[in-house]
Amino acid sequence: MSAPSGLAGNRSRGVPIIDEELPGDPFELYSSWCAEIRRDRGAQGVRAVLATSGGGVRPSMWCTRVVRLPGGFACFLHHRGRIGAALASHPEVSLAFDWSERGRSVLATGRCARLPAVDSDAFFGRLTEREQLAVWAGGMQEEGHSRAAVAAAAADFADRFSGQLIPRPGCWGGYRITVDEMLFQQGSDDGVTDCFRYGKPPGEEEWNVVRSTP
Repeated sequence: MSAPSGLAGNRSRGVPIIDEELPGDPFELYSSWCAEIRRDRGAQGVRAVLATSGGGVRPSMWCTRVVRLPGGFACFLHHRGRIGAALASHPEVSLAFDWSERGRSVLATGRCARLPAVDSDAFFGRLTEREQLAVWAGGMQEEGHSRAAVAAAAADFADRFSGQLIPRPGCWGGYRITVDEMLFQQGSDDGVTDCFRYGKPPGEEEWNVVRSTP
């Protein structure tokens, strides 16, 4: 079902996707759809809902900024938090992208592992000073803390790091998510939802793509 690059991704909302126009690599289609969303939403970063089983009865979920990496994505959060604890024991995760303004959604599934410290440092260094201070303050939060306490912690860290580069706190960092399955959905004007699943069997390099259901 491979096709010339970008054809399926260049179709407008409401126009059916033809199987023969699907690219062989799901990240090619993801990048095309993501570029359109970035144009729609301006400078806002790409965010997704991160879901993990967490080893308990209830799943753990969190809306987070994601970064595209070869073969998958990366997200950044506090290691000692609820999501960080879940990822430490159960690395299987899913990312859900809701792009409903174009009638689309993407679900990516795979396994996560911590990024090297140098990569987490590089991402932290690209954050604004306010975002960096929020990371530090967030790491000091405990269950039941008031907003005022968190704001006060951020102000304390602003004084502590005044006039210097703010270092990354060791309790915060990145996770690489290596994707082995991606599900794409798009609505159309004729009422039929196009849904197709890309999968990569263990040890294989090529992706398989089939029509599917959610």
